[in-house]
Amino acid sequence: MGKYTRRQYLKAGAFGVAGATGLYIVGAGGFGGGPSTPDCETTPPADLDAPTLGQSSSGPTVVEFSDFSCPHCREFALNVMPTLRQQYLQSRKITYRHYDFPIPVDDWSRPAASAAREVQRRSGDTAFARYATALYRHQDDFSDDLFASLAEDINIAPDPVRKAARDQAYCRTINENIQKGQQKGVEGTPTIFVNEKKLEAPNTKQLTDAIDQHR
Repeated sequence: MGKYTRRQYLKAGAFGVAGATGLYIVGAGGFGGGPSTPDCETTPPADLDAPTLGQSSSGPTVVEFSDFSCPHCREFALNVMPTLRQQYLQSRKITYRHYDFPIPVDDWSRPAASAAREVQRRSGDTAFARYATALYRHQDDFSDDLFASLAEDINIAPDPVRKAARDQAYCRTINENIQKGQQKGVEGTPTIFVNEKKLEAPNTKQLTDAIDQHR
């Protein structure tokens, strides 16, 4: 895929990589529609709070909006998040929250998010974080069976996770996350907020600098 500016993507109503920013962009068509988007009115309610790590009493809050099918989110998760964990989360210097922002360009974005939320519901936010990392490591192999297998790897019953992915059980939660992101001006993934400072696909230095400025 060639490189395009964000303006070109929005004008075309397309989805993809916005040139050098490393951001997965949602186009003017917005969210919803398509065969992979369930009707939340027929989906049983299964609401969850945003997965939260660190729980700092005085440090900044880092909020991530991401899509498990987004290659730039994978890069952030595998190359930037380890520093965040080591330098800030383990010592509770920050509070970190995850919000789902699936861009409807891949049929697996929503099922993967529902699988991760089922892990959260069953075993908590730390298990969610471990499972999310595993999802990114296996991003090219998504399937209902993979979602179940990754759950089993961290000692969580696989069948409910498979079912949650297949039924997209957390449709309402995910839609609420999307709405929250839209209200904050999120246009692509990954988008990070350090308190209210917006960073689009930041590298490690950009993120740590922003955190340190707010401590």
